Parts: sequence; structure tokens; C-alpha cells
Amino acid sequence: MVLPPKVYTWLCGLFASLGSIIFGYDLGVIAGVLPAPDFIATMGPRYHDPSLQGLIASIFGTSTHSPRDDIITQPT
Repeated sequence: MVLPPKVYTWLCGLFASLGSIIFGYDLGVIAGVLPAPDFIATMGPRYHDPSLQGLIASIFGTSTHSPRDDIITQPT
């Protein structure tokens, strides 16, 4: 299937902007969760472990991606 150049350009722009939106949303969620008093109370003394905070941030980051994204972005 051959796309006209104008359609291809719009699709590339849409794809890039969606990636930025998802990245920003992910940062916003993590920025709101990590300093939340409820989260700190739930984590207790483990909250001050930087490795655990990194793990939590990576879990939130990977939860926004799916295996479907890998299939879509595979080169043919």
C-alpha cells in the first residue's frame, strides 16, 4: 500500500506527537504518585530507597507500552 507523501507526512507527525503525549502523561503520573502522602505512608521506610523509586517509575513507564507496539513498529 503506497501512501501519498502528504498523508505519510501527517501520519509521521501524528505518531511523533502521540509519543510525546504519552511520555508527558507518564511523567505527570509519576510526578504525582511518588510525592503523594498516601504513597509515602503505604511504602513506609522503604520510600527513601532510590532503587525502589526507580523500579516504581520503570513499572509506570512500561505499563504505557504493550506488545502490540512492538508488532506495529517492526520493520517489514
